[in-house]
Amino acid sequence: AARGEREMPFELTPTLRGAAGRYCAACSDEDSAALRRYTRQDAREISLTDVQLLSRALRRLPRPEAGASDAAVWVHELLQGAAPVLPEFKRDRTPHPELEPRLQQLRAAAENREYAAMVSDVCCEEGDGRDAAEMNTYRSQLAVGANLLVSMGTMFAVGYWAGGTEEEPHGPRAAMCGLACCIVTMVVEMTLFVIGASRVDAKQDERARKARRGQSDLTRLREFYPREVGPSKRGTSQFSRTRLKQF
Repeated sequence: AARGEREMPFELTPTLRGAAGRYCAACSDEDSAALRRYTRQDAREISLTDVQLLSRALRRLPRPEAGASDAAVWVHELLQGAAPVLPEFKRDRTPHPELEPRLQQLRAAAENREYAAMVSDVCCEEGDGRDAAEMNTYRSQLAVGANLLVSMGTMFAVGYWAGGTEEEPHGPRAAMCGLACCIVTMVVEMTLFVIGASRVDAKQDERARKARRGQSDLTRLREFYPREVGPSKRGTSQFSRTRLKQF
């Protein structure tokens, strides 16, 4: 065994196993004792030195003991179909402690790029949702305008009726009261409309700002959803699109 420790071993093919069996059955010398272990079923490899030894031993045998005339006796014949067994190189190197923070940053950047590419279609859906929200705002503005006209007309009629007197039910006083009520109603309605529109715009801007700042950033998502988005899950294997839109 010591002769083949530093040599590249070869696979123990049926040809090599059979040749070793023929020689061990024919002879019982020192070489047969060294080659007998290759006849066992648990043997998987054979060294080049032992292949050369087996070849010399087979060629020393008389032809009947060596086997048929076409039996393998030379080294190249014995090694036909036997692949070399390459050593396995194991790399158990651990990164340097000073490089670990840098490696974590690089891994996080790579995961963020993958995540941003994966949720790109979600961003497109949010753009479509913003267009729909703007259309709803346009419709609400039309409704507010119609409501404003109706309210102003109603309050003008109320003020005109309340400001009239028995002597002059349709005089200047009635017209001034109706106009004052109309102006007050317009101011109140416009103030309420501006407040509501500003709140809607603020919500949309805040949602867009959060999306630009954190939706494509996997690190920020882990801060808000540590269970759904973990470092070992490579991003969003269990993260739903509903959560993405809510974020």
